[in-house]
Amino acid sequence: MQDYINSNESGATRQALTKAKIEALTIPLAPLAEQKRIVEKLDEVLAQVDTIKARLDGIPAILK
Repeated sequence: MQDYINSNESGATRQALTKAKIEALTIPLAPLAEQKRIVEKLDEVLAQVDTIKARLDGIPAILK
């Protein structure tokens, strides 16, 4: 996308993209099934992060 943006900028003093050029930009997305798989994996990892954070928060009490 960076190449598209760089090649479609215009302006004498400040480079800019027009609204029409931005609207014409195609942004690739993963298929819906893949997006759902990614979300499931992120949910798993974030749950692990929450568990680890809770354990770390308890360390000061253990050390006392």
